[in-house]
Amino acid sequence: MHSPTARVLSTRRTGRIYPSDEHARIEEAGLVAASDQIADALGITVGASVIRRQRVTYKGEIPVSASISWFDGTLAELAPKLLETSRILEGTFAYIETATGRPMRTVRDQLAADEATSQDASDLNIEVGSPVLRGRNWMYDADGGVIEYGEYVSAARRWKSYDYEIN
Repeated sequence: MHSPTARVLSTRRTGRIYPSDEHARIEEAGLVAASDQIADALGITVGASVIRRQRVTYKGEIPVSASISWFDGTLAELAPKLLETSRILEGTFAYIETATGRPMRTVRDQLAADEATSQDASDLNIEVGSPVLRGRNWMYDADGGVIEYGEYVSAARRWKSYDYEIN
Protein backbone atom coordinates (compact mmCIF):
# COMPACT_ATOMS: atom_id res chain seq x y z
CA MET A 1 0.00 0.00 0.00
CA HIS A 2 1.21 3.46 -0.78
CA SER A 3 -0.03 6.01 1.70
CA PRO A 4 -0.42 9.69 0.90
CA THR A 5 3.02 10.28 2.44
CA ALA A 6 4.57 7.66 0.18
CA ARG A 7 2.81 9.18 -2.82
CA VAL A 8 4.15 12.64 -1.92
CA LEU A 9 7.69 11.28 -1.72
CA SER A 10 7.23 9.38 -4.99
CA THR A 11 5.98 12.48 -6.77
CA ARG A 12 8.89 14.55 -5.49
CA ARG A 13 11.42 11.89 -6.60
CA THR A 14 9.90 10.62 -9.85
CA GLY A 15 7.23 13.10 -10.97
CA ARG A 16 4.66 10.26 -10.85
CA ILE A 17 2.14 9.76 -8.07
CA TYR A 18 1.46 6.05 -8.74
CA PRO A 19 3.77 3.14 -9.59
CA SER A 20 3.54 2.04 -13.23
CA ASP A 21 1.21 -0.88 -12.40
CA GLU A 22 -1.30 1.27 -10.43
CA HIS A 23 -3.84 3.90 -11.44
CA ALA A 24 -6.75 5.75 -9.90
CA ARG A 25 -10.26 6.46 -11.08
CA ILE A 26 -11.91 9.57 -9.70
CA GLU A 27 -15.45 8.49 -8.83
CA GLU A 28 -16.79 11.89 -7.68
CA ALA A 29 -15.60 15.47 -7.39
CA GLY A 30 -17.51 18.55 -6.34
CA LEU A 31 -18.41 21.11 -3.70
CA VAL A 32 -20.28 20.11 -0.53
CA ALA A 33 -20.91 21.63 2.90
CA ALA A 34 -18.31 20.79 5.55
CA SER A 35 -19.48 18.43 8.28
CA ASP A 36 -18.23 18.91 11.85
CA GLN A 37 -15.42 16.38 11.30
CA ILE A 38 -14.26 17.82 7.97
CA ALA A 39 -14.47 21.42 9.20
CA ASP A 40 -12.37 20.48 12.23
CA ALA A 41 -9.82 18.64 10.09
CA LEU A 42 -9.45 21.57 7.67
CA GLY A 43 -9.66 24.28 10.31
CA ILE A 44 -12.71 25.96 8.75
CA THR A 45 -16.31 26.73 9.75
CA VAL A 46 -18.93 23.95 9.85
CA GLY A 47 -21.11 24.25 6.76
CA ALA A 48 -18.46 26.10 4.74
CA SER A 49 -17.98 24.99 1.16
CA VAL A 50 -15.39 22.21 0.72
CA ILE A 51 -14.13 20.30 -2.29
CA ARG A 52 -14.59 16.53 -2.05
CA ARG A 53 -12.68 14.15 -4.40
CA GLN A 54 -13.39 10.43 -4.10
CA ARG A 55 -11.17 7.89 -5.86
CA VAL A 56 -10.45 4.17 -6.09
CA THR A 57 -6.89 3.02 -6.80
CA TYR A 58 -6.29 -0.15 -8.80
CA LYS A 59 -3.32 -2.46 -9.24
CA GLY A 60 -4.00 -3.63 -12.74
CA GLU A 61 -7.79 -3.95 -12.60
CA ILE A 62 -7.99 -5.03 -8.94
CA PRO A 63 -9.19 -2.32 -6.51
CA VAL A 64 -6.67 -2.00 -3.69
CA SER A 65 -7.59 1.25 -1.96
CA ALA A 66 -10.24 3.94 -1.83
CA SER A 67 -9.87 7.49 -0.61
CA ILE A 68 -11.56 10.82 -0.23
CA SER A 69 -9.64 14.09 -0.25
CA TRP A 70 -11.10 17.27 1.21
CA PHE A 71 -10.00 20.84 0.44
CA ASP A 72 -11.14 24.27 1.51
CA GLY A 73 -13.75 25.39 -1.02
CA THR A 74 -11.90 28.65 -1.57
CA LEU A 75 -9.50 26.64 -3.76
CA ALA A 76 -12.24 26.06 -6.36
CA GLU A 77 -11.42 29.27 -8.21
CA LEU A 78 -7.64 28.94 -8.04
CA ALA A 79 -7.50 25.19 -8.71
CA PRO A 80 -10.62 24.30 -10.76
CA LYS A 81 -9.31 20.84 -11.77
CA LEU A 82 -10.11 19.72 -8.21
CA LEU A 83 -13.79 19.85 -9.22
CA GLU A 84 -13.30 17.53 -12.22
CA THR A 85 -13.36 13.74 -12.22
CA SER A 86 -10.37 13.57 -14.52
CA ARG A 87 -7.10 12.57 -12.89
CA ILE A 88 -4.57 15.22 -11.96
CA LEU A 89 -1.45 13.44 -13.16
CA GLU A 90 1.04 15.39 -11.06
CA GLY A 91 -1.09 14.76 -7.96
CA THR A 92 -3.44 17.10 -6.20
CA PHE A 93 -0.84 18.54 -3.82
CA ALA A 94 1.59 19.38 -6.67
CA TYR A 95 -1.27 20.90 -8.67
CA ILE A 96 -2.37 23.01 -5.69
CA GLU A 97 1.22 24.13 -5.07
CA THR A 98 1.51 25.30 -8.68
CA ALA A 99 -1.94 26.91 -8.74
CA THR A 100 -1.67 28.71 -5.39
CA GLY A 101 2.02 29.05 -4.60
CA ARG A 102 1.44 27.20 -1.29
CA PRO A 103 4.17 24.55 -1.08
CA MET A 104 3.45 21.53 1.07
CA ARG A 105 5.92 21.18 3.94
CA THR A 106 4.54 18.64 6.39
CA VAL A 107 2.42 15.49 6.14
CA ARG A 108 0.73 13.72 9.05
CA ASP A 109 -0.64 10.17 8.77
CA GLN A 110 -2.80 8.25 11.25
CA LEU A 111 -3.54 4.54 10.77
CA ALA A 112 -5.89 2.01 12.33
CA ALA A 113 -6.83 -1.61 11.70
CA ASP A 114 -10.57 -1.80 11.04
CA GLU A 115 -13.39 -3.77 9.45
CA ALA A 116 -14.75 -2.95 6.00
CA THR A 117 -17.95 -0.92 5.90
CA SER A 118 -20.51 -1.42 3.15
CA GLN A 119 -18.90 1.47 1.22
CA ASP A 120 -15.43 -0.09 1.61
CA ALA A 121 -16.79 -3.46 0.48
CA SER A 122 -18.32 -1.88 -2.61
CA ASP A 123 -15.19 0.11 -3.49
CA LEU A 124 -12.71 -2.71 -2.88
CA ASN A 125 -14.80 -5.69 -3.97
CA ILE A 126 -14.49 -7.37 -0.55
CA GLU A 127 -16.96 -8.59 2.06
CA VAL A 128 -18.41 -6.28 4.70
CA GLY A 129 -16.43 -6.89 7.90
CA SER A 130 -13.22 -7.91 6.09
CA PRO A 131 -10.03 -6.59 7.67
CA VAL A 132 -8.83 -3.28 6.24
CA LEU A 133 -6.26 -0.65 7.05
CA ARG A 134 -7.85 2.75 7.49
CA GLY A 135 -5.93 6.00 7.45
CA ARG A 136 -6.28 9.73 7.74
CA ASN A 137 -3.79 12.30 6.54
CA TRP A 138 -3.20 16.03 6.68
CA MET A 139 -0.96 17.94 4.30
CA TYR A 140 0.21 21.30 5.65
CA ASP A 141 1.77 24.35 4.00
CA ALA A 142 4.82 26.22 5.33
CA ASP A 143 2.59 28.34 7.60
CA GLY A 144 0.88 25.29 9.15
CA GLY A 145 -2.35 25.70 7.16
CA VAL A 146 -4.08 22.51 6.03
CA ILE A 147 -3.88 22.13 2.25
CA GLU A 148 -5.59 18.74 2.13
CA TYR A 149 -7.28 16.37 4.55
CA GLY A 150 -7.79 12.80 3.39
CA GLU A 151 -9.32 9.54 4.52
CA TYR A 152 -8.37 6.23 2.93
CA VAL A 153 -8.85 2.51 3.26
CA SER A 154 -6.81 -0.39 1.87
CA ALA A 155 -7.65 -4.03 1.46
CA ALA A 156 -5.84 -6.57 3.65
CA ARG A 157 -2.45 -7.96 2.74
CA ARG A 158 -1.09 -4.69 1.33
CA TRP A 159 2.18 -3.60 2.88
CA LYS A 160 2.67 -0.01 3.92
CA SER A 161 6.17 1.19 3.12
CA TYR A 162 8.11 4.40 3.62
CA ASP A 163 11.60 5.08 2.34
CA TYR A 164 13.35 7.97 4.06
CA GLU A 165 16.63 9.58 3.09
CA ILE A 166 18.72 10.34 6.16
CA ASN A 167 21.09 13.30 5.80
